[in-house]
Amino acid sequence: MKIHYLRYVLISTIVVFLTACKSENEINNVNYPTPVKLFQINIENKDKNITLPATIKASEQSLLSFRVGGQINKMYVNSGDRVKRGTLLATIESSIYDQEVNLAKANYELALVVYNRAKLLVKKGFVSKSDYDTAKSELQTSKSALEKAQNNRNYTRLVSPFDGVVITKYSEAYEFAREKEVVVGIQAESMFDISFQLPEQFISLISQKSGSVTPNTKVNVQFEGSERFYDASIKEINTVADQATASYTVVASITKPDEINLLPGMTAKVKLSISKSKNYRKSKIPVSALINENGQTYIFRWEPEVNKLTKVAIKIEDNQLVDGLSDGDWVVEVGVSELRDGQTAVQWIKERGL
Repeated sequence: MKIHYLRYVLISTIVVFLTACKSENEINNVNYPTPVKLFQINIENKDKNITLPATIKASEQSLLSFRVGGQINKMYVNSGDRVKRGTLLATIESSIYDQEVNLAKANYELALVVYNRAKLLVKKGFVSKSDYDTAKSELQTSKSALEKAQNNRNYTRLVSPFDGVVITKYSEAYEFAREKEVVVGIQAESMFDISFQLPEQFISLISQKSGSVTPNTKVNVQFEGSERFYDASIKEINTVADQATASYTVVASITKPDEINLLPGMTAKVKLSISKSKNYRKSKIPVSALINENGQTYIFRWEPEVNKLTKVAIKIEDNQLVDGLSDGDWVVEVGVSELRDGQTAVQWIKERGL
C-alpha cells in the first residue's frame, strides 16, 4: 500500500512539472509585436492629392437693424425669400420722425429768414457783426438738425444692401425694435466660402506674395449628395496656426452651382492637388535605417494593414532614395539590426513625459 502511494505521488509530481514547463515554453513562444520608431517616405516628384473636411460659409452676410427705434409697421420678407439690392425689408412707425422733420424744417426756414435779413442790414450798419454771426451760426445749426431729422425718417425703412436671400427674421410686425437691434439677416446667394484646416506640412506649398494669395495649387470641392468636384480658388490663408491641431485655416471661394442648394453650415470635402516642384526633393533615408549586406542596401518597411515588417532592397545616392520605395511608405528608423523579415511590429508612439 505504501509503495502504491509513493508511486502515485511521484507520477503526480512529474505531471505537474511537465505541465509547468509546457506553459512556460508557450509563454516564451508568444509573438508579441515589437514597437518600432518609423518615418514616412515623402517623394515630391509627383502631384500630391489630399482630401480634407470643410465647412460652407456665406461669402457675404449681414445682420440688419434699424438705426432708430420704433414699432415695426410691416415685415415685407420671410426666411428664404430672395431679394435684390434696395429691396424694402421692413418699416417702423414714422409719424414721430415726420413730426421731427416738420419741426426742423420750420426752424430752418425761420433761421434762413433771420440770416438773410441780418446779411442785408449788416451791410448798411443797422445790425452789428456779432448779431450777423449769431444768425449765420443758427442757420447752420438748424440746417444740420433738419438733415439729421430727414436721415432719421429715412432710417425707418430697412432695405437690402446687396442681392441675396433672407436667412432669418428676428422680429415680427407690431413688435418694438430698439435702435441697432437685429431684425433681419441676409446673405449673398451667388458666392460661398469653403473653410478648411490645412496641416502645417502642406502650408509652405501655398505661396503668398505682396499680401495677395497666389497658390500653385488646384482646389476642388465636393458637396454632400454630389459625386462631382467643383473648382474653387483660395482667397485667404490664416498666418497663425490653431494651437490644438497645428493646422492653418484656409478659405476658398466658389460660385454657387445652379444644380445644388447650398446653405451655411453644410459640410463638404476639399481635394487639394499640390503640383510638383521644378526642383523636387528626394526622400532622405537616415543612416540608422540602412542595412548593408553583400553590397546591397536594405531597409525594413512597415506594413500598417498587417503590422508586419518587410525587408526591402533599395537604391540610394548620398542618403537620398533613388529607387525601391513609394511615396507614403513607412520605414523603420532605428534598431534595424535587431529585426527580422516578417516580424510583427507596431508603431512606437512617444508618450507624454518621455
